[in-house]
Amino acid sequence: MIGAGWGIRVWDVLVAVLFAFPFLTGGLWWSEDGHLKFELSDVGVPVLVLSAWAWLAYRRDPEFFDRSRMARAGWWLSRRWMQFLARSPVRALGIAALVNGSLYSLASLRRHWALGSSSFDLGIYSNAPWNLLHGFGYVSSVKGGMNLLLDHQSPILVLLSGVFAIYPHPETLLIIQGVGLALGGIALFFVARPYLDKTQPGWLAALPWIYWAYLPMRNANAFDFHPETLMLPIFLAAIAGLQSLQARARVIGAVFVVLGLMCKETAGPVLTGIGLAWILGAGSPGRRRDLQRLGFGVSILGVAVFLFDMKGVPKYFGEAQHPYSGYFEHYGTSLLDVFLAPVLKPTIFWPQVFGPERIQFLMGCLAPLAFLPLLNPRALVAALPGFLILFMSAGTHRVSLQYHYAIEPAVGLFFAMPGAILTATRSSRRSAIGGWVLFWVLVSFGRSELFRIRYFSPSPSASFIRQKLTPCLDGNRSVAASDAWIPHLSSRHWVSNLHERRDSRGRAVDCVWKDPGVANWPLTPEHLHSIAVTLPGEGYRLEYACGTLQLWSRDQECLRCRPECPANAGTVETPVETTVERKVPPS
Repeated sequence: MIGAGWGIRVWDVLVAVLFAFPFLTGGLWWSEDGHLKFELSDVGVPVLVLSAWAWLAYRRDPEFFDRSRMARAGWWLSRRWMQFLARSPVRALGIAALVNGSLYSLASLRRHWALGSSSFDLGIYSNAPWNLLHGFGYVSSVKGGMNLLLDHQSPILVLLSGVFAIYPHPETLLIIQGVGLALGGIALFFVARPYLDKTQPGWLAALPWIYWAYLPMRNANAFDFHPETLMLPIFLAAIAGLQSLQARARVIGAVFVVLGLMCKETAGPVLTGIGLAWILGAGSPGRRRDLQRLGFGVSILGVAVFLFDMKGVPKYFGEAQHPYSGYFEHYGTSLLDVFLAPVLKPTIFWPQVFGPERIQFLMGCLAPLAFLPLLNPRALVAALPGFLILFMSAGTHRVSLQYHYAIEPAVGLFFAMPGAILTATRSSRRSAIGGWVLFWVLVSFGRSELFRIRYFSPSPSASFIRQKLTPCLDGNRSVAASDAWIPHLSSRHWVSNLHERRDSRGRAVDCVWKDPGVANWPLTPEHLHSIAVTLPGEGYRLEYACGTLQLWSRDQECLRCRPECPANAGTVETPVETTVERKVPPS
């Protein structure tokens, strides 16, 4: 007994040190010259080791968890959450969503302030609403003055411009994204309530937290801003509304369908997948027959909107095809060729779709959900269009979990979760199912938002330039800037990358904001040096310098004020992400 007691105490201490500490604080790490020396921040490996230990101990002592203080603390927290949720579900979910949304937002804000964001994509999406609000149209100078409706069909950004007008800066979009994604946990609760409310209240209480812990969604939030990320909470809200027995809720659900279709051209296939799932009988109990009929209409609507986005919009703008059609041209020149690719191009389609990178991406999407969606294939159909769009596109860039591309299939994966939980819990070993899910949620969690908040610490030089110098730059001047600085300079009509030093009319930009100490994608150091050599010959003169930053002006001065550069201003550089995946801007 003494030995068993000491074993439990040691396990409790290790849980506190290896899991609770990094989970609640962000952990510890130490690197030297950009090379990692020590890290205790990712909880995946500790969870794996501690779970194996606990399983072996439980096999020998069934009272292991009853005598573990850490296990009892976990049970106490879960009971308190269930009691709070049962007593006041809207208040409980609202507070939890606000806390998670604040963490999501602060994590992405810190990354932005540490010069971790880029022209692609935060610069694109922050410049377009600024131009729209100031009478220049729905265009983004980062895309060469292109109307963004031709680039991606995301008119929801036009609606968000009303909020953007309150504070017309990139931070507004990052906060909208963080809070919006967190609200998806509330929507998922209402999707699941008809399935689990009477029979599995514990699982109903746990499901929003499974959502809030979902690593692909949290990575999407951390990777700049993208309107399509809002597709996940919006479509979950649409499913909850349309499956409701209340007519008012169904009307609200229809409104969310429209909003979801405004997120991106890929929303049409996602909606079609939801309709197919309803046709197959995946609807909530009590409305399955009605939803089967609705599924046909929803599927047709999704296809129609997709065809309009892919064919009608480019034709309206005088383009022969959608700008992203090239990702599928290895299957043919038409949408029919792409649709029939499994039959017409089997030697290309099947090896690509089942390639190792695709399988790894699929496992990365399923593992944080303990692979439960596989138990509900009728609802899992809703995830297939999102997966196929990614798996059929050329290259492997879009099948990386560090980006935002898991959002579309995630709609179907979470739609499948309530029915999958019902199937799984029909087994007599319900506690084993609970342990299985808890294990996969935690082992797949990665690093917490608190890690991102602490890790992305803006350097003093970066903070000075962002807070003191950037406001001094005349907002009426056109600018070409280093990639990492573009989102911070996007509140103006024209801002572009350093290698694009002319506006849409071919005129040279007024100011060149060059900083070799930050990310300058896609330029190399050699390109930066050549730009520095050619600027005087193009009529520019050095107006201001601070650390590695140089501001060159042409004709008239670019600064309205001239803050004194700190004496200790050194290299202003983006944090070297030795402990997180390095962001590569999408093509």
